[in-house]
Amino acid sequence: MRSWNKLYRTEGIVLRSYKLGEADKIIVLFTKDYGIKSAVARSVRKTTSKIGARVEPFNYIDVQLCSGKSLDIISQVEIIGAYSKEISKNIQSFTAANLMCEVVEKLLIENEKALSIFSLLKGGLFSLSYRNYMPVLVSSSFCLRALSISGWAPSCFNCANCGKEGYHEYFNIYDGGAMCDACRKVGCRKIDVRTMKLLLDLFVGNWQEVAKVENFIIDEAVDVVNSYTQWHLERSLKLLQFQNIH
Repeated sequence: MRSWNKLYRTEGIVLRSYKLGEADKIIVLFTKDYGIKSAVARSVRKTTSKIGARVEPFNYIDVQLCSGKSLDIISQVEIIGAYSKEISKNIQSFTAANLMCEVVEKLLIENEKALSIFSLLKGGLFSLSYRNYMPVLVSSSFCLRALSISGWAPSCFNCANCGKEGYHEYFNIYDGGAMCDACRKVGCRKIDVRTMKLLLDLFVGNWQEVAKVENFIIDEAVDVVNSYTQWHLERSLKLLQFQNIH
């Protein structure tokens, strides 16, 4: 346990922020070494602040904090990846980034270390910033991988029940994913086999194949991922209502 007023340094991704008093903000950070932490950034809402733009959501930063009685205090910030500005220019990228950050907060408890998810989020925000791929597909791929890291990997090829190989036509969010015709049960959703292939490509990061997919297949795959994510998080994701696929 750190003593009060002790300085420490870490890398972090800004998940969100909210106002505190007249000029301060509370910054919610996903840190590389300490998990999710909330810390106070003093006077960042003033135009003279040197760090205000650096602690905007989605930025990847090197941050020095001073431990306090209730909340730690941010004392220094250096930008590693300035993703916020570019992501905020595009509503689809902005929504996808917020959704990814929301999933992280719901997956992890405070101070829980999760280096794999940290690296995954950093890569996703980088991709959104440089607009390498359709934003909704970046966030869907992130959700599938983050759930997998947390122990809820979906089956997108083998039947989740009997193990039969193939791109099956049924997906069951309650029982682990793909279902063959013989194993399908109440609650299974019938989907296009191309949708199942897209789910697998998103899960493994086969972006060359993802780029070739038709829009109606993307729509179906994104809907499956959203349902699967909300089921395993056991709560709704408020950003989904603002998600614009095309």
